[in-house]
Amino acid sequence: MCLHPRVCVLQVRVATTRRRDNARALGWLFRFAPQCYARESHGQEFESGMNRIIPAPFVPLACQLVIGFGAHAAGSEQQPTSPVPAPESSSRNENGLVEEITVLGPARLPESRTSADGLTVQVIDAREIRASGARTLQEALQRIPGIHLADEQGNIRQEDLSLRGFSASPVTGVPQGISVFVDGVRVNEPAAEEVAFELIPLGDIERIEIVRGPNAIFGRNTLGGAIHILTRRGGREPEANVQIEGGSWKYQEARGVISGPLGPLSGYLSLSEFSDQGWRVRGAGHGVRAFGKLGASQEGASATLSYQFQVDRLQQPGSLPQTTLGTDRRENYTPGDFFAPGLHFVTLNGRARLASGLSVGVNGFFRSVDAEQFNASWISPDTRLFNRTASAGGTLQLDHRMRAGALQNRLSAGVEAMRSAVRLLVHEEANPRFTTCEDGKPLPRLTSDLYDRQWAWGAFLQEQAQITDGPLTGLAATAALRFDRIAHDIADTSPDAPGNATGNAIFSAWIPAAGISWAIAP
Repeated sequence: MCLHPRVCVLQVRVATTRRRDNARALGWLFRFAPQCYARESHGQEFESGMNRIIPAPFVPLACQLVIGFGAHAAGSEQQPTSPVPAPESSSRNENGLVEEITVLGPARLPESRTSADGLTVQVIDAREIRASGARTLQEALQRIPGIHLADEQGNIRQEDLSLRGFSASPVTGVPQGISVFVDGVRVNEPAAEEVAFELIPLGDIERIEIVRGPNAIFGRNTLGGAIHILTRRGGREPEANVQIEGGSWKYQEARGVISGPLGPLSGYLSLSEFSDQGWRVRGAGHGVRAFGKLGASQEGASATLSYQFQVDRLQQPGSLPQTTLGTDRRENYTPGDFFAPGLHFVTLNGRARLASGLSVGVNGFFRSVDAEQFNASWISPDTRLFNRTASAGGTLQLDHRMRAGALQNRLSAGVEAMRSAVRLLVHEEANPRFTTCEDGKPLPRLTSDLYDRQWAWGAFLQEQAQITDGPLTGLAATAALRFDRIAHDIADTSPDAPGNATGNAIFSAWIPAAGISWAIAP
């Protein structure tokens, strides 16, 4: 029985280690271990009673995948593997989140982290995310000192995030002062550098790295800092689980995960579907997501290939006038607003050791977002925007590490390039207050048609040195230099003023950085 009025979770987990007895392995498939626990959703008011849980249509498919994967694991021979050492315990704050781990400065591409390497980057791992009960990336980061959230759109999946006074927001037109990366790929949208947080797969995150303050190695928008997200990959042992959640405001989510070895490769696959009514009037959301990753590793080298698919429809109650806010916070001032994105995201990452202390990392990606945005209005016709964005690019990075006595040094150099194509179509549509446009022409009509071809590239160099022993342990110096160039080729075929925005624009900048830090150990 679940006694908490907010969210209940039913979880079925399957794990097999080696083939000792097929019947025993298959028995794991039907040894259900239901877990029911409370999950806080901060910043929202909840109903006092528990809504009934209605499994999403995805559940039967997830269960079939779990059973099929478990049967495969039961019938396949697994070689014994040496036990993996447990991670070292980390200091935690009062909320149970890891405070900090030390790494050798920020890294542009994904890499392994060690606990003996230098400058501080704040990290949250998958275990801490689950323990926090967060349903969105913003909620997972909310308890980190210096991070604040604002809800301009009226739904929890599109909250603004600020770090040191700079924002990362899904709202077009808001100055973006934080760069966000997923597996080494910049996900600030090419159109206006906005961040679609709802397209980041929280349940598939391995860890989140928060780099505070300006940093040359991450490039543009990195004023308040950078957020680097690393996704999960399959492990050495087969594992499968199905999780069903339900809670207030008709929230329900079903999620299934299978992972493990696939011959010489490792595999990871997750499928999920969510829906909720939202605590605001006409603030519902619904989405379907899939994420998969293949990995290969051998001595001195590793590579991963991942694919993410997602389709959402999120209603946006938006902000309220002060007069309405004081009477009913659940009200919707312009009912009908919604955002409906579709995502295809392919990422290839690889790293290899070339010689002692010398390694190379490579990254390639393709990312496509097809979104529809509808905005109702009291003072003008309603608008409907279609945004079709396709981006492709890659990064190459060389790293050299060396140690001379108590001095540890690392040199990083790299180049990156990205090609993007953005198509924007804006339509005006009739509403009860406006049935024609200003010149008397009937609605609906096309008002804007813009096409932006972008080329962006950059090069960076970073040198880091740190004292690792003696009375000056933790003293480190960093120097970096980066060059960025972005070129826009814009074609404006809008019916009202064709060619008004047509033209070329090129922006370039050198970004130097230098700093000294001292991480004083207790």
